[in-house]
Amino acid sequence: MHFMVDLETLGTKPGCAIVSVGAVAFDIAGIYDRFYEVTIPAAHMKIEYDTVRWWMERSVAARKIFDMGSNPIPIAGALMKLRSFILGGSVMQGMALSPIIEGVWSHGSIFDLVILEEAYQLMGGEAPWDFRQVRDTRTLYVFFDKKLPKNTHNALEDAEAQAKLVIQIMCEQKARNVLDHARDDGSSL
Repeated sequence: MHFMVDLETLGTKPGCAIVSVGAVAFDIAGIYDRFYEVTIPAAHMKIEYDTVRWWMERSVAARKIFDMGSNPIPIAGALMKLRSFILGGSVMQGMALSPIIEGVWSHGSIFDLVILEEAYQLMGGEAPWDFRQVRDTRTLYVFFDKKLPKNTHNALEDAEAQAKLVIQIMCEQKARNVLDHARDDGSSL
């Protein structure tokens, strides 16, 4: 199983305040499960002025995560729930998710997952993935000349959009492999 993770934050560096976490469980067949939490950052997490100013320039829809009606939970609770989601505490079509993690993806190799890893450490835990499982969509999209639709700055919506594009690439590659195999062995389709 693959997992796509997206964050909305009040900073751009590890240790910054995380305001929402979105994730989806997926494979080549599609998206199986979703995770979303709006968070209350821990007091020691950093808030960067430039990022707050950037948020103030976003649309009203994007800033909805700051509404008190979003039912935020403390970041420590959100991290525990995300850990459970990735390690199999979620339900997929009536079955527990496989604990086999093929990849944990984010849009860029030095933002979402790095910030989450630091948050887990600050909370006294560790991220529920191994460094060998980290995957980067930005590089993948460049190699396959793909462009994401406009970012909504909703962590779950963005994670879904990113996963759908990875799934599209996986399907295209699988189809190419079938065609290449057919050509190589002389069979026709």
